Amino acid sequence: MALGWTLAAGILIARSQRLSRWLVPIFDIGQSIPATALFPLVVIILVNPFKNTPYLGVTLNLASIILLLTGMQWYLLFNIVGAINSVPNDINEATKAYGVKGGRYVKQILIPAAFPAILIGSIQAWGGGWNALIVSEYIDPNANVPGLGSFLVGASNLSNVLLSSVEIFAALLAMTATVLAINRLVWRRLLRKADRYKFEA
Repeated sequence: MALGWTLAAGILIARSQRLSRWLVPIFDIGQSIPATALFPLVVIILVNPFKNTPYLGVTLNLASIILLLTGMQWYLLFNIVGAINSVPNDINEATKAYGVKGGRYVKQILIPAAFPAILIGSIQAWGGGWNALIVSEYIDPNANVPGLGSFLVGASNLSNVLLSSVEIFAALLAMTATVLAINRLVWRRLLRKADRYKFEA
């Protein structure tokens, strides 16, 4: 979801001076606000009014998605805008000369040009998303989304200190293993592929 809207917005902003002039400062303010700072506001709007209704599960998941998006989207957006703005002028002139425009121009020129930036932004967004995800999964004992965040809180509240420590350690070990696996199996391979899409200076 984060990549979908930021890719479209990033291309539009980078290709329009008017949009860039108006939206970049607004988004710059948005990225300066930590995702966790929005947590109380999201709870007040999406969770508290529905605590005693059948819709609580839906609003809890929606709240988690919103917080996760705010923790990830800015890394992607600004990397994409920077990449589109960095497309060499001779490439743009050549595409005009050959009549490459519209959707074809976006698909064949802009998206490949933005691929390295999308990848770097995705790696950064993955890290930011971890923080937002863990916070967003736990509201209170009667309102939480099953996941790592609620598991860690539940483990820390156990009366048995030994069991609590074991569960927390297991969760942290699972997080570490996940990060290492994704780095090795996904990010490294994509980084090697991204070298093919870089413009030579």
